Amino acid sequence: MKLTEQVENILKYSKASRNSDTELTLIYMEKYGIVLTEEQKELYRSMPSTDTITRIRRKLQEQGKYEADEAVNEFRYQKFKDIRNNITFIEDSEQILISQGYKIAPWGS
Repeated sequence: MKLTEQVENILKYSKASRNSDTELTLIYMEKYGIVLTEEQKELYRSMPSTDTITRIRRKLQEQGKYEADEAVNEFRYQKFKDIRNNITFIEDSEQILISQGYKIAPWGS
């Protein structure tokens, strides 16, 4: 089962996971086989989100502090170049939406 299907399945059956990324992550970890005590779950709930933690790491590294290993930096740079080279620019925003399968209704409809 793909990750998207796994997350969708959790969201389908758990209202708590729809309201909280932390709850979604805890349920996902349990489904993955990570067994946590109630005390560990409460500690996880009280922590800053992993997104916040990684955002701070990125910000510090952008300032030139605590850089990753050269091999990691090279990998990230290559990934950046690959993505940049695959971006297509379409001036007309309607064309972007149409190319993604959206139908554009005329104004005033």
